[in-house]
Amino acid sequence: MPTIRLPRRLQSLFVVVLAGAALPQVTFAQNGLFDFADLVNDALEGLTQPKEEVVVEAFDVMELGGPAAPVPASVLKERNARVDAYAACLMNWVAEELQLSESEQEALQAAIDEKCTQIKETKTAQNRNNMPGHMALKFTEDGALASRIDVLFSRKGLQELPLSDEQKEQLKAAFSRRKEHLANANIGQAINLIDGQFFLTQQQRKELAGCIANRLDVTRPCFSFMPQTYYFKQQALTPVVAAVEVAELWSPAQKARADALGSTPNDGNNGQYLMFQMNGGTEDWDEQLQKHMTDQTEKMLTAMQVQVDYFKRLSTLSDQDTFYLQVAAKGAVDAAMTAWKRSTLQQLDRNREAFANRMGNIAFSIQTPRVESTQQNEIWSATLAELSPRNVELSKDRVEAIKDATAAYMVGLLDRELWLSDAQRTSLLKSIRKEVPAEGDGLMNQEYFRALSYLCVPMFKLSKEDLKVLSPEQKQAWQVLKKPFSMNGQYVQFETEHGQMMFEMMGARQNQRQAVGVGFF
Repeated sequence: MPTIRLPRRLQSLFVVVLAGAALPQVTFAQNGLFDFADLVNDALEGLTQPKEEVVVEAFDVMELGGPAAPVPASVLKERNARVDAYAACLMNWVAEELQLSESEQEALQAAIDEKCTQIKETKTAQNRNNMPGHMALKFTEDGALASRIDVLFSRKGLQELPLSDEQKEQLKAAFSRRKEHLANANIGQAINLIDGQFFLTQQQRKELAGCIANRLDVTRPCFSFMPQTYYFKQQALTPVVAAVEVAELWSPAQKARADALGSTPNDGNNGQYLMFQMNGGTEDWDEQLQKHMTDQTEKMLTAMQVQVDYFKRLSTLSDQDTFYLQVAAKGAVDAAMTAWKRSTLQQLDRNREAFANRMGNIAFSIQTPRVESTQQNEIWSATLAELSPRNVELSKDRVEAIKDATAAYMVGLLDRELWLSDAQRTSLLKSIRKEVPAEGDGLMNQEYFRALSYLCVPMFKLSKEDLKVLSPEQKQAWQVLKKPFSMNGQYVQFETEHGQMMFEMMGARQNQRQAVGVGFF
């Protein structure tokens, strides 16, 4: 759960937005003011419609209502270190691929140095988010710092480099192979996230790969069923599972789940939060809650039916055993919804008291119940263990496929930063594969930091022995990459201009979970 310390200027504006009847209504969530800066700026500019996303490098500090502040010296130093480390890895990769002579390396290095100098001298205003442009993943996004170096090796840039025609063709082929590796890793991650909601068969996983490649930009590594762009540029997976060609793959239970995901309101939070308003008083809150209870219970039951369907197909359960599993699923959902209602009522009572004397159209959000909360229910887990003793063995194929794809994705995230050779990729894949938990990633409430959490697994869990495969340039880049982060128990934390951010390490709670039946990522 991220912790955000708002600057005084934002704090004062926050009060104005909450109370101002003329400004767009503001929703703030329990786990952070995700898009608060965007909302404030939109209010100040009088905007009421979504704007097209503009890709702008993020490393300066933006002040509301004024020019960009000077880039702090410490930020410049970190940014320039990232540029130098990345450029050294890229140079080393090209030199190895082409087996360049010393004189050829010097000529190419001069071109790269010139580009790096241009980048360091450029002062660009920050886009509105909490992630500096030199941060892991942010650094390699489209239009970010790394891409400004990569442009040297674009189709146009390649023609101007001091390389022979044969070397240029050889390098184009090497870039194409690397691009395919990264794309396959990203496709595997997208399939894993879909698998977490749909419990896929091996055949479905294979057939989904082509659909994903056709519908998503698989050069980008961040996906979510609840996408946002405030931290990283995430792509929505809902259009994929709703596509006609994909719908042909679904069982009836999976089709119902796809329809439920597709009906999620397009309100900026993708159904992750429910909004309550004080504009007309608080008398109707209980009625609203009861309606939400009905809607959310139906969605939870639809999601659980996917699992019942999966285990029926997996071990050919009898009709009677399937009925018992459905009863257990309903019991798990009832227990989860009862706990959610109790917690929500308590929060409504607190907010009634807290906002009793406030004026204006104040709104707040409450997180929707999560399907993941049913997985540790004793009724569900005990019924699974009793009815399907073969499930532990038979579900291994699914678990292993998920772990294989997760390990490949982690290697791909490192590859984006370190420019790995084929041999390095193979070696790191073996090391990272051992660190992938079998029970899913456990990141229930922080999809916005999912990719970064995955990258932190190798950053904090690989040993010195594992890292011997890296070149000196890559080891330096590794240190620069890891520097902003530190471990605090099961959490990773780092500082930004807006305060300290914190997220949970992937698999940190795996000891609290059971392998059988856990799959909602």
